[in-house]
Amino acid sequence: MSDYARFVVVPLVSMIVFAIAGTFSLSRGRSTAVPAALPAAGHRRRYIRVSITVAVLGHIAMIAWPTQLLSWIRDPIRLIALEAVLFTTGTVATVAVAVMIRRRLRATSAWPIGDVVFLSVLGLAMTSGLGLAVFHRWAVAWSISTLTPYMRSVLSLQPDVGQLDEMPYLVRLHVCSAFLVVATLPFSTAFEVVRRAWRRVRFTITPVVSTMERRWELVQGRALQRGRRLMWPEEDD
Repeated sequence: MSDYARFVVVPLVSMIVFAIAGTFSLSRGRSTAVPAALPAAGHRRRYIRVSITVAVLGHIAMIAWPTQLLSWIRDPIRLIALEAVLFTTGTVATVAVAVMIRRRLRATSAWPIGDVVFLSVLGLAMTSGLGLAVFHRWAVAWSISTLTPYMRSVLSLQPDVGQLDEMPYLVRLHVCSAFLVVATLPFSTAFEVVRRAWRRVRFTITPVVSTMERRWELVQGRALQRGRRLMWPEEDD
């Protein structure tokens, strides 16, 4: 597969698939499925969720606030601390996914194909990310000047692969597999996490939107009434 296919076609197709499949999944309403990417209830699941959340937020920060993050990690102690936190949370999340895959393989019940594909590419993305952290240290620092411009160009729908030409294999594998995770997420039961978050947002926003609509209709009615009085004052007689 060429670099154009890996870093231009795959990212764009992944975002399109996520948008279409995710919208369709959210529009279906309530789902009783249990997220497959998380083990059974208990403190372990809470720790895994925190680890995944921290790892995701770390990647988002590198894309959304590169200048501020780069300025913050100029202190070597902060850089080491951030690298340690991301590596630890990434390790916990990777082990959790590996355990989940192992349990599913031993289970006698049917395993949805969407979960098979999603957990496979998720495990690949996490493993390559850990390998990147081990063999190419200080990834937070150098990725801001290399991967961040590429990710921003993808989000603007104008992928620029110039920064990826000389990137190590693990970096390229991590980037490509991460987009595959995005594409396969709506087809897995792990998407239930997104669905629940969306329901909470709607539950919070809907009353506010309804109130604003009612007030806007009231304002429109008063404006029309005053306009009529100005245009046709004889109607008030």
